[in-house]
Amino acid sequence: KEYTIKLSPDQVSTYLNEGILVVPNILTPLQLERTKIGFTNTLKYHKIDPNHLKETGCNLRSLSSTNGSGGVLDIFYPQWKMLNIVTNKCLFDVTRQLWEASLCHNGESEGEMMTINYHKQQTEGKPDANDAEDEEEEEDSYHKWHPFGPFDCRRGYACIDRIGYRLPTTLAEEIGNEIYLTKLQKNNQHHQQQSANRPVKKKNIDNSTSTITTTISKKQRKKLKANSIQRSLTPHLDCCPKMYNSTYDINNQPKKKWRPIQCFVALTTNDTQNTGGFEACSKFHLKFHEWSKTPTSIGATVATISSGDDSIKTMMAPSPCIGEYTHIRPKEDAEIYKRMKHIPVPEGGAVFWDNRIPHANSYV
Repeated sequence: KEYTIKLSPDQVSTYLNEGILVVPNILTPLQLERTKIGFTNTLKYHKIDPNHLKETGCNLRSLSSTNGSGGVLDIFYPQWKMLNIVTNKCLFDVTRQLWEASLCHNGESEGEMMTINYHKQQTEGKPDANDAEDEEEEEDSYHKWHPFGPFDCRRGYACIDRIGYRLPTTLAEEIGNEIYLTKLQKNNQHHQQQSANRPVKKKNIDNSTSTITTTISKKQRKKLKANSIQRSLTPHLDCCPKMYNSTYDINNQPKKKWRPIQCFVALTTNDTQNTGGFEACSKFHLKFHEWSKTPTSIGATVATISSGDDSIKTMMAPSPCIGEYTHIRPKEDAEIYKRMKHIPVPEGGAVFWDNRIPHANSYV
């Protein structure tokens, strides 16, 4: 069947070269409205009122198995999500076009893809220094290869993930401190009933003061600074670099899924950096395999990435993965951190990225 959304050659080229593509209008205005209403009703079912988050935001904790990291909530299968997003034909049509353009699907071997690159280098010579696009296209062939053999780009499964719902940092900290102080007060009153309590005043976010009739130690006072119920999700990969081109996982078990493209649909516009939105390190998929093949010793030279000018930067070896999660380390992977940038996504649109692209959501 024909695509509901047909990607332009420029959009396909952007994805191949950048590893990231933003596509607007995945949801129709009616689908967007229904999705927002459904989301709001789901939150209210869990006793969270978006219009009164200061009073009800504490209930977000019970929906997060990540302790608030990234504002991720364990909401998987509500009807509004399944109907408007998971089975959305526009979303799948874009995905299958990107599968077809960016992945080997006719049974090509790894040796064939390496030979194609070698042949290009021999027949075309070294790309001109001013022609960065040709240089990037020359690397396209090998990074399209995978060990899973031929597949039908028209068919696929939805890997259903969770939901992101970020609170402003000040609000998340205020709610967290209130929870902590209430718990602390109850614990201290229980353990110090026979002691003479002295009033202690703590400064709130709005610079007002509240009296807690209990004793608060210096250690407990310090903990007040780190009590936010949410925090940003730091740069990471949702794959294990060491096992990426293997049909087995890190535990030497056959992989249960292959997810070469990730995406999410935005329900609110986020076009300003440092407001909780999506961040990613573009073009990293072109150097991913070189980066991942070296020893994991600290300080090992792994690969070089152009920083946008004539200088060449050195990256460090990848950190160990935990399942399919790989943390990008601030010190050893500093060059990746420097290249992380905000990716604006409009409401009702979606962002698609190569599974080998480090990504995060920002502070807010």
